[in-house]
Amino acid sequence: MVDNQQDVVPDDIDDEWSLSRRRALATAAALGVSGLAGCTGGNDDGGGGGDNDGDGGGDDGGGGGDDGDGDGGDTEAPGGEFLFLTDYNNEAWQAKWEDNLVPAFEDQSNYEVRMEYSGFSGSQENRLANLVQSGDPPALQSSTFEQVGDLWASGQLSNVGDVVAAAEETSGELIGRPYHEGEDYWEFPHGAYVGTFMYRTDVYDELGLEVPTSFQGVLENARIIDESDLDIRGYGLAGSKVGKAHDEFQTYLANMGVSELRFVNPDAENLAEAEVEVWFPEEEIVTLLEFQKELSQYSPDPTGIGWGSSIRNYIGGQFAQQYHLNSWPAGAAAGAGVDAIAENTAVAPMPLWEEGGITKEDSMLSNPTMDGHHLFEEATAREGGRRFLEFLYADDQERGARMYETEPTRFLPAYGDIITSETFESYQLFQDYPNLLENLQQVSNEILPEYYGNSDMPGVLANSPIGVYYYRFFHQAEMVNQVVTDTATPQEAYEFGLNRAEEIVAEARDQMR
Repeated sequence: MVDNQQDVVPDDIDDEWSLSRRRALATAAALGVSGLAGCTGGNDDGGGGGDNDGDGGGDDGGGGGDDGDGDGGDTEAPGGEFLFLTDYNNEAWQAKWEDNLVPAFEDQSNYEVRMEYSGFSGSQENRLANLVQSGDPPALQSSTFEQVGDLWASGQLSNVGDVVAAAEETSGELIGRPYHEGEDYWEFPHGAYVGTFMYRTDVYDELGLEVPTSFQGVLENARIIDESDLDIRGYGLAGSKVGKAHDEFQTYLANMGVSELRFVNPDAENLAEAEVEVWFPEEEIVTLLEFQKELSQYSPDPTGIGWGSSIRNYIGGQFAQQYHLNSWPAGAAAGAGVDAIAENTAVAPMPLWEEGGITKEDSMLSNPTMDGHHLFEEATAREGGRRFLEFLYADDQERGARMYETEPTRFLPAYGDIITSETFESYQLFQDYPNLLENLQQVSNEILPEYYGNSDMPGVLANSPIGVYYYRFFHQAEMVNQVVTDTATPQEAYEFGLNRAEEIVAEARDQMR
């Protein structure tokens, strides 16, 4: 059993699921989880993660709302209380914030930090919107950038480029870049979400399966697992209308050599101002939806699978393969003490669509999705939020490296020197479960450098405010949901998605004129 700082099970993924260490252990005990355990049901509306087709790159400077020098144009008197709204929120994170980091920061500053914990993508947005609309935004908020892209576009985020530079000086260069222009940043990166293919090694060994490199291989493995005598389903396909289904669709599509948007003039000197068009090729997208429809027959009810339930049900031994981020569910299993899952989970690059001759060089995977903190320009004691970021990530190398100890398998550290540091490798989790460190090293050393950023075509999300606006919507998840529930055929779902894509891009153009 790992120490309580390793409790990596996310507590507040959404309103329907709060899985603490105690509840996870109780669930595991009730299920008799060991080896190839039996199935459990589950339903949630999704939560964390992000779009794995890119998340950084130059913008037109439309956000920030300060003087552009990275210091926020600070004129406020030092001191006061500020709000920090974060989804880094499980029991271990809350203890880390409240028992360690916040008191230490308050002891050396004139600021007080008020912590508020939220759910992930799909559930945090309402709370944030209410705070902003009330005129009392948080000083800091945690999420991927596209969740606050509209707030950035209206000038509500403060430039944190100075803090990013300081953190890079302390912990190494960024491994991927959030939305920025030059040295100006409107997200302070904490970690990267890299899409991985996750599978149970014990199931694979029992059935003599090989790690799939193609969609067809995924489907065949899912069939073999599902039709075996093992009490486990072949694949966990996300089919809820937000969150994970959105990401899973986009990642598979990128590995067909397709994105949903592209630049009309990709050689433009300023991509932030380049024209964007919808790129929604019918053949590839209908084929992908057909693949997901076929895959759904080997999955528990896809409409009950989002970010939260994909972790909970994986810990419960419900399915043997899935798309996920880094090695997050395996770390959650370790935090819950479910060794049979934690020790028998491996990761691999996401498979490619090989029937059409796609190679990893053809993939449209760009930057990993960066997740981090956003500083709000009009917040009370805003500069306290800036100073807190410096305290956490830039002032002390050891403290910066310890920022990943609570959920080390959820995020790939955003700063390049951390994952190879003695501090990171000495985490108790990795001493207890060395395979989890191996998983993250594979993500860092193979999956990210070899499978991301190979295409010469620049990603729209990475380089255009229209992309930031577009990827906040979940019509991709709705398309998948329609197909797996037989509400629509793949062709009908494609037509719905195309119409919605065109509507969203038109809305973005209108708002950004």
